[in-house]
Amino acid sequence: MPHPLVRQRRFTRDEFVRGLQGLTDDEARRRFQAMNSISWMTLTTEGMQAPLAEGFGSVGTFLRRTTYHYWYHLGEALAVRQMLGPGDLPDFVGDIDSHAPYRPE
Repeated sequence: MPHPLVRQRRFTRDEFVRGLQGLTDDEARRRFQAMNSISWMTLTTEGMQAPLAEGFGSVGTFLRRTTYHYWYHLGEALAVRQMLGPGDLPDFVGDIDSHAPYRPE
């Protein structure tokens, strides 16, 4: 069984991808006032992995930091999707209890 941080990180990335499903290219590039576009958020989140891996010594710190970036940008992306207009927005957090339940280390 994978370490709890690994399971949480996998769940978080899956949630990030699920939050972008059904998004068109034009919607992903659209900006609202000072908010970044969803395409920028995606590049920033996915592109952070290598620099973060080099900048932090422990695997646990790396997993926590990347997990945080995914949740942060997912929330921001869903806010932009809400401003794009009516549509089927996914639940902000899916079934975490089944996929990455809390388990003490």
